[in-house]
Amino acid sequence: GCFGPGVALASSFVALGALLQDSGMELWQSAFCTFIVFALPGQIVAAELFARDAAAAVVLLSVLLVNMRLMPMTIALLPLLRPREKRGWRDFATAHLIAVTSWACFMGTRESVPPHLRYRYFVWTGGMLWLCGIAATMLGYIAGGLLPPWLLAGLLFLNPAYFLFMMIRALSRKADIVALVFGMILLPFVHSFAGAWDIIVCGIVGGGAAFLMYGRKI
Repeated sequence: GCFGPGVALASSFVALGALLQDSGMELWQSAFCTFIVFALPGQIVAAELFARDAAAAVVLLSVLLVNMRLMPMTIALLPLLRPREKRGWRDFATAHLIAVTSWACFMGTRESVPPHLRYRYFVWTGGMLWLCGIAATMLGYIAGGLLPPWLLAGLLFLNPAYFLFMMIRALSRKADIVALVFGMILLPFVHSFAGAWDIIVCGIVGGGAAFLMYGRKI
């Protein structure tokens, strides 16, 4: 199930709430930030820019650029929820619930869910994780001052670490292994010229290599 990822997500959002409080946001602003952004990296960027008194347009554009990484996940997931002829405006609203944790939960359990129930299953799963993130953000905002910095840092990275282990455990196809190995080998070299774009570049190159080697088997 998604209990484990939910706990990891809540832990990271507790740390996020403390970070948003430290950046100078009000409690309602922190909760609203999780409400409209959801994904963790985008909110970290928002907190850093808010602390520097950046213009609202700059914060908005930065969060949009960071969250563009979710577009491939959205493209891969939405066709699995309902047939093309049945898609409508609700699918655009559903896309808001797509974050790394909700995507991983659905992709890891979808085979056990009947096709006609997958849309409802994802909405309930993603929706509960979203609400859990909002509540955990508020809790972290209120209690953040009581937690030591080292614990907050650990909690903040708990969810990404959990996702990494889930992905490693799910490596069952040769294409997945090829993509991961190619990316890991290239990362030190790509980082020297791509900087902050290194993971994206390695992901594209590694995934492209796996696709060329295994084609439709992916």
